[in-house]
Amino acid sequence: MNVDAINALRRPKGHPFKVRKIGHVAVYVSDLERSARFYTEVLGFEISDVIPPGHLPGGAVFLRCNTDHHGIALFQATDENPAGAGLHHIALEVGTLDEVVRVREHLRGQQVKIDLDGRRGAGIQLV
Repeated sequence: MNVDAINALRRPKGHPFKVRKIGHVAVYVSDLERSARFYTEVLGFEISDVIPPGHLPGGAVFLRCNTDHHGIALFQATDENPAGAGLHHIALEVGTLDEVVRVREHLRGQQVKIDLDGRRGAGIQLV
């Protein structure tokens, strides 16, 4: 790892959007109940939603630490997406709907694969 090269990285001039904050992080876990217990009982998060396995493969738990609906989403790991093997997704917040469109166009211009796009997808999922 080249620490100097990493420290020299900067936001490009004229970047078409500005991320205001990380909206939430969604991860695959091996045990939803155990993981939810950790985030609630150890870290003090509150449960905001639970999606049972019948509505989503394996189910999911959404947790909050502030007024946002959730800051962390836990998804049941599967053979295809094992626990600890990566993120389910990360949500980034921008200021306006115009910026959302600019994000999409920027990602397309960078040849980033977009799995969910448009109103029905409610966002852009990067793989």
